Amino acid sequence: MKHSEAENMPVHSAGKHAARHASTDIVRETAGRHSTAKSDASRPEHSAASRNSTAKHSASKSGKSRAVRSSVPSKKSPDRSTAKKRAASPRRRRGRKKSILRSRFYQVYFILVILCVAGIALGARYLNGVLEDYESAQPKYVAQQAARLFERGDYEAIFGLDTSMQDVPAEDRAYYISQLQALAAGREVSWSESYSGNENERRYRVSLDGEKFAEFTLVPSGAQTKRGNRLWTLGSVTTSVRIEAPQVVEPEPTPAPAIACSITVPSSFTVTVDGRVLDANDVVEDGIPIVPAGMLPSDVTSPAMVRYAFPSESGVPDIRVTDRQGNVQNPAQDGEHSWRCELPQNPELEALYGESALEVAKRIAKYSTREVSQDSVLKKCAKGSPAYESIKSFDSSLGKKPKSSTFENVAVSDFYLYSEDCFSCRVSFDYIPRFGKESKTYPTAYTLYFIRQGDSGKLYSFSLG
Repeated sequence: MKHSEAENMPVHSAGKHAARHASTDIVRETAGRHSTAKSDASRPEHSAASRNSTAKHSASKSGKSRAVRSSVPSKKSPDRSTAKKRAASPRRRRGRKKSILRSRFYQVYFILVILCVAGIALGARYLNGVLEDYESAQPKYVAQQAARLFERGDYEAIFGLDTSMQDVPAEDRAYYISQLQALAAGREVSWSESYSGNENERRYRVSLDGEKFAEFTLVPSGAQTKRGNRLWTLGSVTTSVRIEAPQVVEPEPTPAPAIACSITVPSSFTVTVDGRVLDANDVVEDGIPIVPAGMLPSDVTSPAMVRYAFPSESGVPDIRVTDRQGNVQNPAQDGEHSWRCELPQNPELEALYGESALEVAKRIAKYSTREVSQDSVLKKCAKGSPAYESIKSFDSSLGKKPKSSTFENVAVSDFYLYSEDCFSCRVSFDYIPRFGKESKTYPTAYTLYFIRQGDSGKLYSFSLG
């Protein structure tokens, strides 16, 4: 027995040692199976052969201890509930709490950093605004603007601000300004603040080459900045130099300049001013048309006007105008120192053609509203003339035909003769057509140009107005 016990003692100790190794292998095998299961679950494409090879490797690794394991009571591998319990162990819970606290700490830390940066920025902006407001209210900036008047030599503005110059007559203003400019010419301007015993006044001295020249003061303007700092404005400017009043010198009497006058007459007229006949040397404008182009036949010379300019000491010259036949014409004054003389009217033409000219003008007005036919107007026109073509091409069918019409304020005047067979006149009236119970008034004026054909005059051209 002793021998057997002695023989068994090493075996027992070896069994304990093998049991410890077996328990370690069991834990490792269990962890391996769990990891293999997880990997197999995540990778379903692994085959059964790969799992068998893994199992064989585990079995071969622990082959030496299988004999010992057979003598040690077998322990079941931990199931999923046991793994969850281990996962929820106090140590892991403490680790999870630490990670949560660490993340919250950094969140609070970064929020505090952002708030501090924003607070510093807002504080700096506020302080900058306070400093800018205070700086803008300093009187030195207004003083610089006032001193700049002296630096750039704006003595006209200085004279207007100088309280010592308020009694200077307006006619002597230019003299005093020139004296101030002469005193400062070529001299260096400097300025500095001087003592003032009044807190509501700032006093400054202006010097020329170090000698006192003027001084100005600043006073509160009554306005304030956004933050309540008072603003300053220029109070007064005083020059400290003495300028003698200018000597009044009576100017020598000078003859009054001649007054420029003018007269416009037809080029065929003769003009005499103060006994002198005006000629080509006195012409300032020639060829001024009397009749618009195209109104007279091509074989008729279109009359033109000429304008003369001449001097007059009194502005009321003695003017005498005569036409081609030597008849005296009376010029009309159309400006303060200008006169005008038109072509002479011909009363004989008015007696001969006044009624027929009025009838032609009425037919033109009626034709515009389809009150008369086109042929009735064409009978009064010279064939092939501008008037004939104008009436023939005018379509009055679009207008509304009145039931009747009347003419009021009729006037026939201004008969002018251009040649033996060409004359013109002016006809004006109010054309009043009636459309049912309504009527409309059309103020109308025509200038008609006629040519003589036998004992009658035919319309050659006409114009409105």
